Amino acid sequence: MPGPLTGVVVLDLTRMLAGPFATMLLADLGADVIKVEPSDGDPIRNQGPFVVEDEVRAYGGYFQSVNRNKRSIVLDLTSEAGREQLLCLVDGADLLVENYRVGVMERLGLSYETLAARNPRLVYTAVRGFGDPRTGASPYQDWPAFDVVAQAMGGLMGITGPGPGQPTKVGPGVGDIFPGTLAALGAVAALQHARQTGQGQFVDVAMYDGVLALCERIVYQYSYLGVVPEPEGSGHPLFCPFDLIRARDGWVTIAAPWDHQWRLLSELIGRPELALHPDFATNEARVRNAAVVRGVLEDWTTVRTRAEIAQVLGGRVPSGPVNTADSIVTDPHVATRSMLLELEQPGAERTVTVVGSAIKMTGTPLGPHRRAPLLGEHSPEILQAAGGTTEAAPTSPVRTVPRRPSMPPTRLRRSELSTPGSSEKMMAKAASSDADLVFLDLEDAVAPSEKAAARGKIVTALTTLDWGRKSRAVRINNVESEYAYEDIIEVVEGAGEFLDVLIIPKVRTPRDVWFVETLLSQIEAKHRWTRRIGLEVLIEEVEALINVEEIARCSPRLEAIIFGPGDFSASQGVHTSAVGGSDESRYPGDIWHYARNKIVVAARAAGIDPIDGPFAAFGDPDGYRREAIRSATLGFIGKWAIHPSQLAIANDVYSPEQQDVDRARALAKSYEEAEAQGLGAVAVDGDMVDAASIRILRNTIAKADLIGM
Repeated sequence: MPGPLTGVVVLDLTRMLAGPFATMLLADLGADVIKVEPSDGDPIRNQGPFVVEDEVRAYGGYFQSVNRNKRSIVLDLTSEAGREQLLCLVDGADLLVENYRVGVMERLGLSYETLAARNPRLVYTAVRGFGDPRTGASPYQDWPAFDVVAQAMGGLMGITGPGPGQPTKVGPGVGDIFPGTLAALGAVAALQHARQTGQGQFVDVAMYDGVLALCERIVYQYSYLGVVPEPEGSGHPLFCPFDLIRARDGWVTIAAPWDHQWRLLSELIGRPELALHPDFATNEARVRNAAVVRGVLEDWTTVRTRAEIAQVLGGRVPSGPVNTADSIVTDPHVATRSMLLELEQPGAERTVTVVGSAIKMTGTPLGPHRRAPLLGEHSPEILQAAGGTTEAAPTSPVRTVPRRPSMPPTRLRRSELSTPGSSEKMMAKAASSDADLVFLDLEDAVAPSEKAAARGKIVTALTTLDWGRKSRAVRINNVESEYAYEDIIEVVEGAGEFLDVLIIPKVRTPRDVWFVETLLSQIEAKHRWTRRIGLEVLIEEVEALINVEEIARCSPRLEAIIFGPGDFSASQGVHTSAVGGSDESRYPGDIWHYARNKIVVAARAAGIDPIDGPFAAFGDPDGYRREAIRSATLGFIGKWAIHPSQLAIANDVYSPEQQDVDRARALAKSYEEAEAQGLGAVAVDGDMVDAASIRILRNTIAKADLIGM
């Protein structure tokens, strides 16, 4: 049976939780919600939990829970084609919902005013941390916000906790979910107005405002009494009993604030004399003596189980057990009310369970329900129905980039010099060195206490020093660390287009890359930068080596994969004291051959650069040269240098010989002449040059051109 919003078309440009929850409510009610995503998808696609057997990893429980009943389309709104495709969709839409920060849609040329001029009946709904200036310019309007920020600033944490001075975050993301619910309500109200008048409007919900509305009591208490409410545990400042009470096997809640309820409760617990006692006879008296009331109740509850308490109080006095997930899923109420949905999970043979809709209707019941969409799953059908082009509409459930084998190098990486980001002196020396690429290190080379200051020093170095033709890179901290987020935000926004590459250490799976890629995309869109920052990743864990083929193809930003033998030896349990080298007294041959070879094959197959890692003994130039020759023979195009003395060796080993360059140019010229005559191959001085060999020759020529040979 059609839902009450059947026929309503919603363009969902939201991400994370607040916006997707709002649009999920609309989808549950029957609206056709079209989730518009960039090529790397909503960031929460990569958040777990994942079903153990799921090898697809299209999305986890977080995404599934708030994106059911939607269709997905991939559009690049930073491109002219992507914006035009969105405008085609706007022509037929009733609602548009977004939760970008203030100004993002304007910078994309997709402001409310622009879209409303095209479709006057469009209801445009925004969910932001602190609202939109169109409805009231907050001093915080440019601040980013998450659930915890909204809970704190909106007053919820200020009245939640075990006692005064102990604010506590509420467990679920109410700072997202309640504003999202209000946004859905506002959107439907504005839609009703649009259908009556033909005129759409801008609907705005601030997360701060939503949480404040949820905490309405604190405002009138302060106004009427001049009292600042504080955390009071699980009790209530105006009602008693209205509390969490310990049972023999857990906890229960009991609420009997009205006097007739108190009288009944007193009888049921065997204390009828309390009903008329002056200290307890009225709610006002019980509030004054709340601690005593609690003690009386706990004398009765702590010797009984939750089931025994429910048998006495259930249905007579407002009360109930504190349920956990395992007890909720077996509660007959939940089953009867259809509050659990079984949905298909891509990559898994079994279904998964998510919470259903709390809205029940008799005339237009909700359902059936569909799983959350794969990334771009419905792109062609949506664009075709809208009359727009279906080009560049990816439908793959896994974020991979096309295979780019044997591509010419885009930047020189014969030598990558490691430089501590905390040392202004060493960064200045690195800028004048002979390195092809210098990376300013925020990870291993910088102590935890120095990391914040190092970010500022790096930004200054990148924006003020003369780096010549070098590529400028920064190695951030492990994405699972407390430092990575601020590394990315502060360095990228501070350095801007003076930064060429970010290096991600200790990557384990593509998700680590996607985290960084998503932040970069948001920063670049915010600042309207035209030049994209590249990525390099370090393979330093055995898990990463297992996943290296997927990692190599996970992002179009990815330019290089680096082997990190130091941490890798610890991860694999290799017994060696020579970081980056081989101890042939213990292991004959190259102990790193397997790891190096697998990395080279993955990188070459994906069309990106394989880079060999550091050789720690910088006082052993012969050892460094030996390892460089080994890796170059396997196909690596460059190597890390941890000391300037290693640069000349790396530049020499990974550069083609002049005679090889001259020969490559001559052979390429002969092939081009033969090709012009319609020949598929040509013999030159005893060598056969065909389509396969010309690729190798052209790579050699391209590298020589970059070097200036």
